[in-house]
Amino acid sequence: MSQEYVRRARLCGLTDGIMAALPVYLALQGTEVVRVPPVGTSTTCHICRQPGQRRGDRFTCREHGEFNAHANAAMLIRDGGVLREWGQWPANGTQATGRS
Repeated sequence: MSQEYVRRARLCGLTDGIMAALPVYLALQGTEVVRVPPVGTSTTCHICRQPGQRRGDRFTCREHGEFNAHANAAMLIRDGGVLREWGQWPANGTQATGRS
């Protein structure tokens, strides 16, 4: 086994451990974890929920301009957790349309 393989395996194991422990820790703090499907988050505007265009790390919405694609996806996932709690985020992972 190469050193790179071992390094990546350790990193994946650490990530898996954190992701398994995080919901438990947050539940003890009284916070609920809501999983939001990442499908379409890097190609959907976090403001208007309309499809846009992604090139590299840049996302462009026709109406709202250009954003960092990763920040845009993070905001959409953050908002998706709130929308899912309110029953407004589709459970099947498709894009939500319109912002409430």
